[in-house]
Amino acid sequence: MKFNLNIKKYVFVGAAILCLSTSSCINDLDQNPIIDKGQSEIINESDCQSFLAKIYSGFGLSGNVGPSGGVQDLQGPDQGSLCFLRGLLSLELYPTDEALWNWKDEGIVELCTNNWDYTLFYAYTFYQRAMLNIRYCKEFLDNYPEDCGIPNIKQFRDEVRACEP
Repeated sequence: MKFNLNIKKYVFVGAAILCLSTSSCINDLDQNPIIDKGQSEIINESDCQSFLAKIYSGFGLSGNVGPSGGVQDLQGPDQGSLCFLRGLLSLELYPTDEALWNWKDEGIVELCTNNWDYTLFYAYTFYQRAMLNIRYCKEFLDNYPEDCGIPNIKQFRDEVRACEP
C-alpha cells in the first residue's frame, strides 16, 4: 500500500512539473496588426476610392487573384458561379419557368425543381457574398462620414447606399 502511495505522489509531482513547464505564455498572443493603419490614416481620397472600387468589384468578381481565387482544390462548382450577380440571377431565374436548364449540373437540378434548402452550394455562397458586400458597405459608411473632407464624399456615400444589397 505504501509503495502505491509513493508512485501516486511521484506521478502527481511529475504532472505538476510538466504542467508548469509547458506554458503557453511565449508572446504568441502579442502580435501587431498586419496593416498598421488607423482610422485617421485611411481618411484620404486614394483609400476612399480604393474602398469604393472594392465594393463595386464585390458584385462582379469572384476573388482577388483570378478565376479560382488562388484556390486550386475547391469543393463545389467553379469560381465563376460565386459572383454576386450570377448567384442572384441563378436564384431568381432557375426556380421559375423563365429559364430552362438542360444540363445535370450538381445544384442546378435542385434549383430548377425547387428542391433545395440553405445547404445548397449556390444558395449558401450567394448568402455569404451578399453578407460580405453588406459588411463592406456598412464599413465604408462608418469610416467615411460626410464631414471627412474628401471631395465628392456625399456622392460616394450615396452610391454605396444604393449598392447595399
